[in-house]
Amino acid sequence: MADIAMTLLLLTTYLFLVAQFESLRDPVVVLVTVPMSLCGALIFLALDFASLSLFSQVGLISKHGISSCRWCIPLLRSGGRVA
Repeated sequence: MADIAMTLLLLTTYLFLVAQFESLRDPVVVLVTVPMSLCGALIFLALDFASLSLFSQVGLISKHGISSCRWCIPLLRSGGRVA
């Protein structure tokens, strides 16, 4: 039952991102990179012996959210470079 719920969750999230970005490729990038970046950030939180407080959780969500994609994707489509 959990497998079906996780599949439906990922499908719903993907379809929401497809509607938001108006692209079939960009949501795949978001769905792959955001969990990896959150894992990296959590590792550094653990190495620093920082607590996972409400403030650090809000910072993780806002830093690794989709807002950066809203800036990067139009820049890349216009032929610009991100870095």
